Amino acid sequence: MAGTTRASKHLTQQCTPRPLPVLMALCFISLYHLPPVTSQSAADSCSNGLSLGSLVPFNTTGLTCFQAWPSQDFILRFGKAALGSNVWSFVLSAPDNGGYISMGFSPTGRMVGSSAVAGWSGAGTARRYYLSGTSPSSCPPDQGDLALARGAAVVVSKGSRLYLAFQLAGQQPLTDVIYAVGPSGTLPGSNGLLPRHQDMASGTISLSGGAGVSPATGGGGTPKRTIKIHHARRGPVTRFLSCISDQFAWLDLTRR
Repeated sequence: MAGTTRASKHLTQQCTPRPLPVLMALCFISLYHLPPVTSQSAADSCSNGLSLGSLVPFNTTGLTCFQAWPSQDFILRFGKAALGSNVWSFVLSAPDNGGYISMGFSPTGRMVGSSAVAGWSGAGTARRYYLSGTSPSSCPPDQGDLALARGAAVVVSKGSRLYLAFQLAGQQPLTDVIYAVGPSGTLPGSNGLLPRHQDMASGTISLSGGAGVSPATGGGGTPKRTIKIHHARRGPVTRFLSCISDQFAWLDLTRR
């Protein structure tokens, strides 16, 4: 019985709610012992010009720009490389989630049967794909109907965004387009096969200018992503308030 009494007393001491001043002090201490937060902008906008400089090997000024896939923050810039030329320039901008991004041109408006360009952080060079099915093995790299201009298909990682830039030479692009984003944190292997997309959507572009472009719709719906927010990535006030909230949650658990 004596052992049981001592154990019960010890458990009671462990579960005794901590006074509010103690909670606040603990939160202040944890706040100032966290690593510094580095800020990186993930923003891109058609109201701002591209600031990629020589990272893209062709002129990107004067391109038509629109929000191609709002739910994934895809922004597309495209247009003829020069008056009278048969070279078309494309720059697709999207958040870098650690996977790939791609843009395809479809004769039917569907993903299967389209030819696409894909790229990911660290790849450097964008690659062509022919999408004959929905499995990785049915979408072989370096195939398809797209004639990429030599040396003009690159992937640029800047800030927390990816820029997929390429030129199509000697052909007029199809106006039904497909966008896809790969699974977060998963890159293609050495064989270049793309993991099955996390989400996709279709839209249209107009080769006569900005009028007639259609943002992407449909596809796989809302991406299934788990967003983990760590205290070290929040602002100091948010981290402090979150800490207080966590402590009160602990108190609530001890009273149940």
